[in-house]
Amino acid sequence: MKMRYIIGSVIVASVVGMLYTLPKEDSTKGTYVKSDLSILNAPSADDARNWLEARYIDQETGERITNEKLALIEQDLRRLPQSKSIAFYSKGPDNIGGRTRAVCVDRLWNDRIWAGGVSGGLFVSYNAADTWGRVTSYINAGASPNISSITQTIDGGLYVATGSQHEGFGGNGLWYSPDLGVNWEKVSGTVNVNEVVSSDVENKVWFTTGNSGLKTWSPDDSSPITVPTGESSCREIRISGDGQVIVVSNAAYKMSVSIDGGNTFEDISSATNPNSSNFDASHVPYGGGQTRLELAISKERNESGGYSVYAVRTDNNLLSMHVSHDSGLNWTKFVGESGPPNEFDIYRNQGYYNTIVSVNPSDPEEIYIGGIDIWRWNQTVDNPPSGGFEKVSQWFVNPTTPIYVHADNHEMQWDANNRLYVGNDGGIGVTEDFAQNWYPANRGYNVTQFYSVAYDKSGAVMGGTQDNGTLYNDHSLNTYQEFIEVGGGDGFETEISHFNPDVYFTCVYNNSIRRTADGGENFSNFSPELPGNYEPAGGTATGIHPFHTEFAMSEYYDLNSEDSIQFSPTQNYSAGDPIKVPSLSSGDTITFIAEADYYFDDTLYYDPSLTVDSTNYVINSVTGEILGIGTDTVTFNVTWDTVKVQDPYQSWFVVFVNINGGEVWGTRNALRLSQEPNWVCIAKGVGGNSFSSKDFAFSRDLEHFYYSGETNGVWRIDGLGSVYTSDTLFNEKVSYDIVAGIATTPTYTTATKISTGGAEGIALNPNNEDDLIMFTGFSGSNKRTANATSATPTFTNLPSVSNPQVACYDGIIDRDDPNIIVVGTSSGVLVSEDGGSNWVSASEGFEGTPVYEVRQSWRSFEEGNGRPGEIYIATFGRGIWASDNYLGLEESSINEESKVDDMVVYPNPTSTECNVMFDLSKNGDVNIGVYNLSGRLMLNERFENKVSGGQNIELNVESLPRGTYIIQMTSGNQKLTKKLLKL
Repeated sequence: MKMRYIIGSVIVASVVGMLYTLPKEDSTKGTYVKSDLSILNAPSADDARNWLEARYIDQETGERITNEKLALIEQDLRRLPQSKSIAFYSKGPDNIGGRTRAVCVDRLWNDRIWAGGVSGGLFVSYNAADTWGRVTSYINAGASPNISSITQTIDGGLYVATGSQHEGFGGNGLWYSPDLGVNWEKVSGTVNVNEVVSSDVENKVWFTTGNSGLKTWSPDDSSPITVPTGESSCREIRISGDGQVIVVSNAAYKMSVSIDGGNTFEDISSATNPNSSNFDASHVPYGGGQTRLELAISKERNESGGYSVYAVRTDNNLLSMHVSHDSGLNWTKFVGESGPPNEFDIYRNQGYYNTIVSVNPSDPEEIYIGGIDIWRWNQTVDNPPSGGFEKVSQWFVNPTTPIYVHADNHEMQWDANNRLYVGNDGGIGVTEDFAQNWYPANRGYNVTQFYSVAYDKSGAVMGGTQDNGTLYNDHSLNTYQEFIEVGGGDGFETEISHFNPDVYFTCVYNNSIRRTADGGENFSNFSPELPGNYEPAGGTATGIHPFHTEFAMSEYYDLNSEDSIQFSPTQNYSAGDPIKVPSLSSGDTITFIAEADYYFDDTLYYDPSLTVDSTNYVINSVTGEILGIGTDTVTFNVTWDTVKVQDPYQSWFVVFVNINGGEVWGTRNALRLSQEPNWVCIAKGVGGNSFSSKDFAFSRDLEHFYYSGETNGVWRIDGLGSVYTSDTLFNEKVSYDIVAGIATTPTYTTATKISTGGAEGIALNPNNEDDLIMFTGFSGSNKRTANATSATPTFTNLPSVSNPQVACYDGIIDRDDPNIIVVGTSSGVLVSEDGGSNWVSASEGFEGTPVYEVRQSWRSFEEGNGRPGEIYIATFGRGIWASDNYLGLEESSINEESKVDDMVVYPNPTSTECNVMFDLSKNGDVNIGVYNLSGRLMLNERFENKVSGGQNIELNVESLPRGTYIIQMTSGNQKLTKKLLKL
């Protein structure tokens, strides 16, 4: 059934009916249930941009950092050598894309497609977007990964524009490749280029530079040539195939058109007010709150001999759409203003962010409009032009359904066979039959923007993303880098329990947090429970819940824990027997040694000789203890002993609330699924706001909690690890509260402001609660203290990472060597191995991409950690990466008397076979063992009577699950080991 809506004289049709009756994705299970669309009321893309803009503040000026200063920083960072001791490998995703505003179909080969992420760099496909590969030559040439537009001239010259006006970060110019991406050069004098286009008749490009106007360039030009349009600025441009019709708009969205190849331009804009002297109904209005203007030109001339040109005006929502069938000289408005709650809601309050229009190449009277979803308009009446709309995609259905296209559409490009490629916040979508069927095409197109990363003890990773929800990878899917979505919307912070990896936490905006206890099969709400006069979590009216939900969890096996469990044995135990008892924390067990004999009987009959006053009794045949059972004659499952067992599994889960100068709320029951959370306010007045950076760090024993809200220094809360939930005065000891109308402060914990300066992030040495680093933004100074737990810690400025100073967002102090610092910046990852005196780059694969979170798996093997020392990073444009270079494993274990070289394993990584090469020190049998990171022997091969000297042994590892392994060669006293990554 089709639902039709009347807008003036225009019929609007939706192929799938009314929005609120459509199935919504239930990302807790990967299934879909009917529900109201809460995303309709979710924060807009403006919040994401505001958060991103806040990461680009110059601390010297308090304003947004200039493009000139960013260019100097990038130039200085490129002088840094590449790290030889640490490198990162991609965890993926290889099946999910990210925000894309640039797609180009190759003129020379129809199946070769070029695409660029807004912060992930340039990619190419040689099979019509089935699979993608990164163009490393582009980034190696020094080009920015922040791609805004791509075009190709008729000679095959490829042009990539960087620095979209719609994103929070800039670019570094227009880049040109004459040889299909082998070599690159920058077009001189260019910085931020919003759009670049070309015609079908000349080897020249036209590009917009914002306030610098419209320019052209060809390889024969020494520098760009300014094109007079009657306006000093230029934002949008479209050009006809024959190069004669050019439509542009300026920064105020006034339109001009040229019908002579750009030699002259005519202003075809109009005032919006019909009573104004500047109003012209045959022109396109501008102003009236307008924030975007999208343009499109038909591929061929229409029946009247002109090109059909379309203009779509938006603010947050649709203002109007206009069409000209005479190459842009005379215009007709065919639809006016519309937005929520109207069902004809293309943009859903994001019309300044996601809007695109494209003309059907075989029908100049049909267009496709991209907003949240994709709509189609077909002209059915000629004079004046009017017609009907229908929605041809849905963002929230299962991605395997033929009507699915990811939300937030930005780009549309047709190939020679009328295949349409769409760039959106999910990457690339494709239709081959004019929107009858769609499919995502992102295999290998990893431009996903991650805010965060979490990890478990076996190396599984999870992260919150912009526009693509919360994604999880335990390396058990089709490829090593494939992720699944476990949470929708915009995902932010995430946590996975070390003690029980089936328990993890996801979120969306405004402190809406969810918890799963069964590895993502089911989720429940875990948002903080706040006082009645606070707006509930998830609300946006008061601003107390930030766009970027910020939380953290820390766990500790606490041998001083005062929490305990009452355990009643269900079998007989002798003194000295080990007993496993379930912890209050889900999935964990406590092993304790029986201090005496404990007794249990499954069936007992009463002893008539013990009956007194009609009460029957049963007796423990060993101890003689008796138990009354009333008038019953038999009883079952009698536990004669109850034991109080210490529960060492402890944790703190904390979340930021933007009220009273910045509050931090927490609970010790996040992993205790059968207990109420009991949220308490552990810090007040500690800084932070809706878009500031917040960071949390706990000491290993949970005793010291550090908080940075960027706006009010760094704070330390002491004593949290010493107060347990079994304490009847728990709330009084740790919480700020109001009792009988009187504000109270914690009676046990204390708050100390240890630094007045703000920080983007903090790093705490996991083995030394006194060793703390503050990371600061652009032009700031990173600081370190060696006495963070003292009453007045002293901080020392670390040497600058670059000049000017790059923004440092987060980092870690290595668990084994405090001189090793790994920091995520606005332009990749930098590493120091001498305490910050010297720095090297470790950004190969994600050069120039922001890194907002860096974490290390700091626990040891003895603590149950299968990846001790592994480092994980969340890149905002290239997915999640990891490094095992500081993994707590010895690469080589050679007898001191042995004079042989190290062992070589190749290919590494591998999915099937590898060769193990080494020098055998003496004749003998050789044993090759393959161990997983828990020390379990997974594969063992023995080779007899090997002769000393060079050996090359082929090893089949195809049967092994994906993961990291240790290959160990032993022969007599000789032992060699090497890591292997099995794909």
